[in-house]
Amino acid sequence: MKLNKILNFIFISTILTSCGTSVKTNLTNDLQREKLINDEVFIFYNEIELPKESTEIGKIKIGDTQFSTKCSKEEVINDAKNAAKINNTNIILIDELKEPNFGSSCYRLSGRFFYNNSLNMDNLWLESENIFDINADYAIVHFICKGEKASGYTYMKAGLVGGTYTLSYNDEKFKISENSIVTKRVIKEGLTKINGSSFTRNGDVEINFNHGHEYYVSVTTHTNFGTRVVLEQISTIEGKNILSGITN
Repeated sequence: MKLNKILNFIFISTILTSCGTSVKTNLTNDLQREKLINDEVFIFYNEIELPKESTEIGKIKIGDTQFSTKCSKEEVINDAKNAAKINNTNIILIDELKEPNFGSSCYRLSGRFFYNNSLNMDNLWLESENIFDINADYAIVHFICKGEKASGYTYMKAGLVGGTYTLSYNDEKFKISENSIVTKRVIKEGLTKINGSSFTRNGDVEINFNHGHEYYVSVTTHTNFGTRVVLEQISTIEGKNILSGITN
């Protein structure tokens, strides 16, 4: 009986610790790298768009552990960004981004790390600056909910909840629909948890709000052992690009 309890505990622990993706990195360049001036990680899909003096440092591959549940597109890219920061790199060139299919309900990614601490990054760093008014007594957060097409047999459209989700933080509660943007002022500074509810499961994200700064949060859904809202903080550059695509 005692052995069964131990085995059950090990099995459950394995499932709980395997909810994330499988992240494998391989550094192929031993270049001595100074600490980055700015730790923002930039995503590229085309090698010719890389800033000049970008040096390839290694490779990254993110896959499905078969127990993975936190593996939406946004979560997979966020895992890649975190891996880049750990390895003191600031550019990811995505070579392949696989959508969910009959073999896996997860997004999967393969790409390469690049390091660039040169003046060629100045324009990108300037664009990524999120200060709108240093004297403001509030922060601004843009919630962006893109319309999504079905991808693979595991993806369930937001039609389950009428394409509308409920988000909340502090004492604020509001709804957002596909292909829409909701902008809010945040008076309270500090680490704040934002919650999103879906048909079967909830999602959340934490943001450290500072007055005078502007933030962007993507709102999507992903189906894997239930449909849930996925909330991810995204970069200023990515947020502005998505805003432009929705409003134009």
